[in-house]
Amino acid sequence: MAPAARVPPSSPVSAEQRASIEAALAAAERASGLRFAVHVGPLEGGRPAAERIHAAGEEPARTVLVAVDLKARAIEIVTGSMAARRVSDRS
Repeated sequence: MAPAARVPPSSPVSAEQRASIEAALAAAERASGLRFAVHVGPLEGGRPAAERIHAAGEEPARTVLVAVDLKARAIEIVTGSMAARRVSDRS
């Protein structure tokens, strides 16, 4: 499986934090067979913004996106149609 889009270098996290997130994403992908991506940055409009980011990524049907807006202290989890069969984006 090709690696999913990861934590962009423009994200407001340190290199060490980025490496930890990348390792967690790789472990989740190996365990589940799904793709995982993280967005750390503003989510103007909340969940609809996270859904747009998810839709624009690679293989959105197989992808789980964890979107984190640090300033708003908000997290959105968006699952693609295939991923939703195995995991939920509901809390």
